[in-house]
Amino acid sequence: MAKLSRAARRKKVRELVWNRDFQALTHFARSEKDVPQRVLALAFDRDETSSWRAIEALGHLASWIAEGSGPEKVRRLIRRVLWLMNDESGGIAWKGPEVIAEILTHVPELLDEYGRIVASFIDEEPFVPGSHYALARLANMLPSQFTHLAEHLETTSLKSDDPQVRGWGLVGLFAIDPAAGRR
Repeated sequence: MAKLSRAARRKKVRELVWNRDFQALTHFARSEKDVPQRVLALAFDRDETSSWRAIEALGHLASWIAEGSGPEKVRRLIRRVLWLMNDESGGIAWKGPEVIAEILTHVPELLDEYGRIVASFIDEEPFVPGSHYALARLANMLPSQFTHLAEHLETTSLKSDDPQVRGWGLVGLFAIDPAAGRR
């Protein structure tokens, strides 16, 4: 079978992500090594639906990568996202916290290593809403890792003008400390 052109690979990845065909996507990734990078690029698409579908696809790809190669390649993917979130990268990975949270929910053995790092962006613009989403998602998996943020969520996040921050802050707080979440 002839190798697909770069444009054809990009189009196929976009189509598989859009259709949420994760089985076909991982099958395609077996022959095309750049699939995770192409999906990562889609995660930062301006179209919200495309972006969220790509984020979901990255979780599935990370699980597949970890099963086949172990967690080191997944670590590299997470480190790439963290680097893209850094000003020095030349671009801002606006949905970086969401991407990392999705990866960690599919590869939970890395949560202890990267959960606190993604949560540390809780007050960093432009990552505040996404970090609250990530925290809420990850605190449901391992609440004890995020207890140090309960007070911040209660005193700052729940008083935010941003409804996403308030909503995800409440979900995170409830996961960490159900009694505080009820107050």
